[in-house]
Amino acid sequence: MKKILAFIMTSLIVVSMAACSGKKDEATDHGSDVSENTLSYKLIISCHEILENINHEQYGLKEEKKDLVPADGIVLETDAICSEGSTAFDVVISELKKEKIHFDADDGYLNAIANLYAGDCGEFSGWMFFINGNLAEMGASDTVVSENDVVEFKYIVDYNTLF
Repeated sequence: MKKILAFIMTSLIVVSMAACSGKKDEATDHGSDVSENTLSYKLIISCHEILENINHEQYGLKEEKKDLVPADGIVLETDAICSEGSTAFDVVISELKKEKIHFDADDGYLNAIANLYAGDCGEFSGWMFFINGNLAEMGASDTVVSENDVVEFKYIVDYNTLF
């Protein structure tokens, strides 16, 4: 009888240990899935060129909009995370919504951020997309964000100067 009880107790201990071990592995695996499917990036939305040209005859901002420009030229600067496969357009829209910053987007192009619209500083002005400090070769809706990318939207007063 003692042998049967010892066998049952040993079996219960082994089964309990195996169950706990399995749950620990599942929790570890789940945690690693989350980190494998997310990545970190930096988002910067700036309008320094508006400040530099605010009273310029050709590129100056409309008088009624001057109060909308942040004193430091930064609309938003944040470190954030996103899902793997997210585009630059996805992440900027997500952060603008999260921060409750006005925007107007059409077919993957940002017409306005913080009530500053394309055309407010002349016919060649508007929001341009940069990735890691360089003018993007593709649009924001076609650019997939990678780990540690710097995603930047800058208001440019004359986009012809970029080409």
